[in-house]
Amino acid sequence: MGNDGVGTGRRARRRSACAAMAVTAVALLIGACGSSDDGGASSTAAPAGTGVSTAATATATTAGGKPVNVAFLVYTYADFHQAQKDGIESVVSKDGGRVQVFSANFDPQKQLKQCQDAVSSGRFDAIILEAVEGPTGVPCVAAAKQADIPVVALDIAVGKDPEKIEPQTDGVVASIVQTPTANAKNLVDITKEACKGVDPCKVIAEVATPSDHFTNLGVDTVAKEAGPNVQIEQKVVGQYDPSVIAKAFPDALSAHPDATVFLSAADTQALAVVPAVKQAGKQDEVKLLGNGGSRLGIKGVEDGTLFATAGNWPFQEAVAAAKAATQAVNGETVDPTGVDALAIDEPRIITKANVAEFTPEWGAE
Repeated sequence: MGNDGVGTGRRARRRSACAAMAVTAVALLIGACGSSDDGGASSTAAPAGTGVSTAATATATTAGGKPVNVAFLVYTYADFHQAQKDGIESVVSKDGGRVQVFSANFDPQKQLKQCQDAVSSGRFDAIILEAVEGPTGVPCVAAAKQADIPVVALDIAVGKDPEKIEPQTDGVVASIVQTPTANAKNLVDITKEACKGVDPCKVIAEVATPSDHFTNLGVDTVAKEAGPNVQIEQKVVGQYDPSVIAKAFPDALSAHPDATVFLSAADTQALAVVPAVKQAGKQDEVKLLGNGGSRLGIKGVEDGTLFATAGNWPFQEAVAAAKAATQAVNGETVDPTGVDALAIDEPRIITKANVAEFTPEWGAE
């Protein structure tokens, strides 16, 4: 682990028994490692730049099971979700299974209709669900259960409690989730690091939508816990879309010219505001904080474009989800049933000091 300014505390947390158990469980899941949004099968090798070796993926796969065709329902479809689809494919294509992606574009009613269509089509053996919101995913699970189709929750816990890692809805056979509080902890730590010695440290922060619990809780927790010197000046809606944040950020920066930090919801949005920061002549004044540990985000940390980012492992967490789905379809015991997706690997916070220790899994090269 690198000396990134939060290393000692992070090392203690990461070495806790619970974190170790989660990492071990997912490491075992990596053993059944494939897919395609148009339903076509693809190569079973792990994509370049993931934390999973091709050799390990190939040798640990349990081939010979029933082909599993997966409906991958996502709240939106961005490069992060492409990596997740690749992770699912790396598992199910081994036995001839396929993946089709359905993107709801943040519309819960659209996602429910997509789920119902997938269930009634008879073409899918399992659903991996990335719900728009936890409670809105429940009717989808109910429809799938009625048709004896197992559901695996990915990233977003399906049910009332967004913090619960174990399945909480009948019909969900496993949950591989990022809890809002774990994400918020990352944002607090990364903001503290950027705001050291700056008082006041004025922050423009991105949220996915005005009502999105996950990103809003993160920003609100930063406001409460990052320190008395940290001030959230404005929330900017980005919808996990770099083009949206690129249009919105110049006005936010103009309204808050003394802002010293931009806290993004994902690396791609942090990088999308670079032209606006340069045009304002503030590249030496505004620290850009990513989230997710993308390939371009890591390059940005390396060259100083980004001050820091937080680690996510979409390929590995999707492998865990696909393994659980194949176990359920083949009548095997699903184990583990709950995985903390933000404890799958490390380091958790990536700065220039420890960037060499992190292997990104998603985004363009």
